[in-house]
Amino acid sequence: MLEFNARLGDPEGQVLMLRLEDDLLELLAAGATGRFPASRLRFRKEAAACLVLASPGYPEQPLTGEPLGDLAAARADEGVEIFHAGTARDAEGRLVSAGGRVLDVCATGAGLSEALRRAYAAAAKVEWPAKVLRRDIGRRILAATASGDEG
Repeated sequence: MLEFNARLGDPEGQVLMLRLEDDLLELLAAGATGRFPASRLRFRKEAAACLVLASPGYPEQPLTGEPLGDLAAARADEGVEIFHAGTARDAEGRLVSAGGRVLDVCATGAGLSEALRRAYAAAAKVEWPAKVLRRDIGRRILAATASGDEG
C-alpha cells in the first residue's frame, strides 16, 4: 500500500492564505467533488511574512500556562493577522500558552521589507514577556535583493 498525504506547512500555509484571492472553501469543495477549476489559483501581488512566537524551552520542554495578555493591539495594525497554535484558556478564562509554537504573527505589505516590519512591530505588541522569536526572519532574502521589496 502506498499512501500520500498533502497538507499546508506551518507557518508556510498562513502566508499563502493571506495572499490567496480565491475562496479556499470553494476550492476545497470543488476538489473533493472532482470539479477543480482549470484556471490557476489567484494570489494578491503583495508579500507576506510570518513570525512564530514560541515558549521558552521549545521544543523539548516548552513552558506552558503563561498569560498572553490582550492581542488586540497587535492585531489592530494594518495587514496583520495572528494565528493561534499552542494556546488555551486557563481556569479564569485568560489566554495562556499551551505548547511550544504558541502564536503565528503574520503580516502583508507591498514588499517583503514592509511585511516583515509590520510582523515584527505586531509581535512586539504581544503582551507575553517570555515569548521567544527569531530576529533574522527574511534577513537573507532582503540582503540578496537590491530593493528589499521583492516578495
